[in-house]
Amino acid sequence: MQEKLLRNRIGMEETVADIAPSTVRRVQTFFGRDANAEAGMDLPEVWHWCVFHQPPFAHELAKDRYRKVGGFLPPIALPRRGWGDDCSSSGPSPSAGKRPGF
Repeated sequence: MQEKLLRNRIGMEETVADIAPSTVRRVQTFFGRDANAEAGMDLPEVWHWCVFHQPPFAHELAKDRYRKVGGFLPPIALPRRGWGDDCSSSGPSPSAGKRPGF
C-alpha cells in the first residue's frame, strides 16, 4: 500500500510564480556579492532551495517545524526529516523577474 502511494507521487512539483529582483538583491548582499539583479538575469544553481520557495504558514508546520505531511510531502511517517538526497537535477536556471518556464 505505502509503495503504491509513494509511486503515485513521483514527479510531483511545486512552482513559484515569480522571483522578484529585490529578493535577489537582498540575497546577493547577504552573501557579499554586488547587488545588481535585473529582470532576466540567470541565478546561481541551488538558490531555489534556500530562498525561492513558498514559506509555509504556521498552521502548515508540524511539531518538528517542517511542513506537515500530506500536501506536497508524502503522507508517511518521517521521524527524522532533513536532507534526503545528494543527487538531483534541475531545469534551466531561474531568472530574476521572470516566471519560471520549464
